[in-house]
Amino acid sequence: MATVSEQIQEIYIGLLGRAADKSGLDYWADEINTGKLTIEQLRANIVNEQPEYAAGLGQLTRAQLVNSLYENLFERAAEAEGLDYWVNGGGSTVNADQLVLALSAGAAAADRLTLDNKTDAAEYYTANVTTYTADSATAAVSSVDGTQASVDASKAATNDNSQTSGQTFTLTVSSGEKLKIDSKSVVNGASSSFDRLFKNTVTPALLGV
Repeated sequence: MATVSEQIQEIYIGLLGRAADKSGLDYWADEINTGKLTIEQLRANIVNEQPEYAAGLGQLTRAQLVNSLYENLFERAAEAEGLDYWVNGGGSTVNADQLVLALSAGAAAADRLTLDNKTDAAEYYTANVTTYTADSATAAVSSVDGTQASVDASKAATNDNSQTSGQTFTLTVSSGEKLKIDSKSVVNGASSSFDRLFKNTVTPALLGV
């Protein structure tokens, strides 16, 4: 069974299209773990009371909403039969907070794997990112699919976003010019820029070229 944290992440992924920020995740988890709120009430709160939802999925037509939920949860558009059922058929009156639950609970194996992978990536992002932004929280889950490679790519991007600036080294060449080089460029693997700077500027100066 999914943990409370994982269930909250699924709600954020489905209804907000992003990983949870740490303060939000901690707040909702505490509310649920202390019995002040249920997961069902959290879904309803997001749909009925949160401005972020109102400005996003809350602005969509029913067909757009259904397709967006499929994309957010499963990284694919709704199949024609499912879309028709939720828009025109017996599921047309199901509110968004219950719809996201129905889609998650009824997910086929491939869709469940994608959602589990998105949740894994979201959990990693929330636990490890040092500077939260809505864009990076969205990117952390938006390209994750049923492959492990997509999860690894998301986690690598989170790590890149979390690295702080490295130490700055000052090199003095023979001309007396001082060159400042941030070690982060090397730590992050962007050593080509460092190499070009060293070969094209520092080395010729040292050689008197």
